[in-house]
Amino acid sequence: MDATHMTYEDNKFDLTIDKGTYDALACDPTDKTMISNLFKEMVRVTKVGGSVIIITNGTPAKRMADFEQFGEGLAVSITHHEIQLSNLS
Repeated sequence: MDATHMTYEDNKFDLTIDKGTYDALACDPTDKTMISNLFKEMVRVTKVGGSVIIITNGTPAKRMADFEQFGEGLAVSITHHEIQLSNLS
């Protein structure tokens, strides 16, 4: 297995979560290969009916178009939920 694939089998997890990796890989606005691969691998290892959660500090205007593009041809539904943190966070 090469470095672009996780070693997990397809449809392994009910839930996959990323917090930070997507943002770190998204620093290069000209090459979206790594963030596309991350997105597709997360979907691949998630069971049908499961959920993929990507926690990002990017705005919906920055991220949703990429998510929609990366999800083309995949059986996914992409939604956005904003969470407000307290001032103490």
